[in-house]
Parts: sequence; structure tokens; C-alpha cells
Amino acid sequence: MIDNNFNKLLAEQVKHNWKNYKTLRIDLSIARTKELFNMAGKYICVQDVSSRNVIATIILNEKENDPLNLKNALEIETFFKEFYITNTAQAGQWIDLIIGADFAYKKKMRLNYIKRPDDPAVYDYTLPNFTCDNAWHYLALPATAAGFLVPTDAQLIHFNLNVNCTVNNQLFCLGFVGQINLMTTAYIFTHLANLTVCLDCWVQPSSNLIQYIGNPGPWNTINLVVKGWLV
Repeated sequence: MIDNNFNKLLAEQVKHNWKNYKTLRIDLSIARTKELFNMAGKYICVQDVSSRNVIATIILNEKENDPLNLKNALEIETFFKEFYITNTAQAGQWIDLIIGADFAYKKKMRLNYIKRPDDPAVYDYTLPNFTCDNAWHYLALPATAAGFLVPTDAQLIHFNLNVNCTVNNQLFCLGFVGQINLMTTAYIFTHLANLTVCLDCWVQPSSNLIQYIGNPGPWNTINLVVKGWLV
């Protein structure tokens, strides 16, 4: 049996002449500031992006409203009469939107592992990069000529860590920014003096930063390299 709600929805589709959604590509190579898009609806979805590092915002209805970041798979469900897009000029970049009325497009996101694109011959960090004094310190993720190696939207960073210490019972830990306790850190422990120990680990970044803490040692080596990341 067809219920009244179905009939109501069917009537809405007929009213829209079965044209209840539209795709729109935003060319980010053109800079814009609160550029008006005169499109109304009840649903917006970021269907795809040229890169996970694209930067753009959207404002609904009135220019004075707060901007929302346009990220891949973002869904907005609310009435809007128009919207405004702001972005810097980003050569070759774009965002694909779906604009709908009485329409929804669900896109399930999965984390993807991105292998480091280069093949480093040296570690990203060595002993001189670390201060081991039983206190937390920030560590900026490695940079390249084109910017940070790891994209800003990476959810987890995959590291390889190896250490060697002149004494046993020394601890070295990697953690997320703001972490205080050691229970959920990625840590390595020197069971024997002058023995190299290795750790494959994952750490959650924050704006291209992580934290580390180490016992005083003295250390012979602390070597850290980025292997990849999850986005």
C-alpha cells in the first residue's frame, strides 16, 4: 500500500518536474570573495575534490552568516535561497557540488593509506632534532619545497622510529598535541644499553604538529621517518 507520505513526496518531485538536483563544479583557479550563486534548495553535498588540500568556504542565505569549510563528502541539509563561495586562487583545483531539493546523495568515506611519494635516503629527524628532558615538546612534520610533506587533513601519520641509548630503562614517546599521560602514546623502551630498538607506529597530527617526550639518556641515536599517512 502506498502511504500518504509517499504521495506527498511524489507530488514534490512532480512540482520540480523531476529536476530536483544539479551538479556544479567550482573552479578554484579563480579567486572569489563571497561570490553569489543564485541557487535554492535543501541539500548540498561535496561530491568530489581535485585534492584533499583544496581550501574554500560556503555561506548560506546571507553574507553575514558564518562560513563553512567545504571538505570532501561534506553534507549540508537545510533550506537555503542562495549561497556564497570564497576561495583563494588555487591553480588546477576544483570542487564538485551537488545541489538538491527533496534529494539526498550519501557518500560513505573510507580512510585511504597514502604511501610517502618519495624514497628518502635519510631520516626526517635525528638526535639533534630532539630535546630529551622528561618534558613534552612539539615536533613539526617534515616540509618540502612545495610545503608540508603530509597533507593537513591527514588523520594518522605512519612513522618508523629507532633509538639507541647508552643506558637501559630509558623511554621515548610520540603523542598527539595536548597529550599529557603516556598510556596511549607510541613509545619505545631501551631494555639494554647500546642496543638499537625499532618501532612502527601511528600518531594523530594536529596542524602538522605532533608531540614527543624522552628520558635524558644520554642517547646515541634517535631516528624518525614518515612512511605514509591515512586520509
